Amino acid sequence: MSKTVDQHHHVHHHQREQERDLMALPKAELHLHLEGAMRRSTLLELCDTHGISPIPRDTAQKRFDGFSEFVDVYIAACDCLRERSDVHRLMREVTQDAKTSGATWIEIAPSFTFYADRFGGPFETLKLLAEVAEKAEKETGVGIGLVVSVERQLGVMEAEKLARLVQRATAELKICGRPAVVG
Repeated sequence: MSKTVDQHHHVHHHQREQERDLMALPKAELHLHLEGAMRRSTLLELCDTHGISPIPRDTAQKRFDGFSEFVDVYIAACDCLRERSDVHRLMREVTQDAKTSGATWIEIAPSFTFYADRFGGPFETLKLLAEVAEKAEKETGVGIGLVVSVERQLGVMEAEKLARLVQRATAELKICGRPAVVG
């Protein structure tokens, strides 16, 4: 049985109504590396402010030649986080960028062990991250949770210490009334 022209037109029209712009669809980012998502302009500005050199080459829209080249950029981003305001700026900008891409929920994976000594240790740094995440969530409307993972090169003892830290953080740290650490 063949469809009439009118039925065919209706089906085709219905399919067009079902197509939606990917940018407009709500999204969740489930493992967003905080420092790796730093804007290039922010990296340059913070390197300049804090006298950090050499500045890694621009890798936007390019492939890394190897893992060590990636690590150089990532470590520079972590090294730039010297003041509480730097951490707040990074969280705010990463959340704004996620919102622009349509995210309504992001789970941020910070590499805070690389800069925890500057902010009073691991727990105090995680507390700072929860505080700036709450501010960013209130500013943007994008929900935020923190995901904590151990750097693979640190070994079992550090992983166990981090697990105890996360246990404490889960009980004590909140983002907009929810547990700050979600994974």
